[in-house]
Amino acid sequence: MSIVLFALAVSFGAFCVWLTVRVVNRGWRPTRRSWIGALFILIVAYPLSFGPWLWIDWSFDVPHEIETVAYYVYWPCYDQHSHAAGWFVAYIEWFQTHALNCPWYLKR
Repeated sequence: MSIVLFALAVSFGAFCVWLTVRVVNRGWRPTRRSWIGALFILIVAYPLSFGPWLWIDWSFDVPHEIETVAYYVYWPCYDQHSHAAGWFVAYIEWFQTHALNCPWYLKR
């Protein structure tokens, strides 16, 4: 698992360097499509990634440091889940129900 995580970190770093060089050389300015993509990630992909993170946290022995970082990254989701009702709480409860009943769920 640590080798895979290391490989993902190195490839992400290489991607960031490549993207930085590309932006600097092209003089890239954010277009409408870039802002729409960023808004989509903030509004849709970020909250929907909270359920899979909970599954990973429950399924595997995640180190405490990673749990701490994930807590700070997903703090708005934790806060929303514990203080509010609505579609997000329904999504988390649905995810908990289905992740616990699926055949590929790994119990600790």
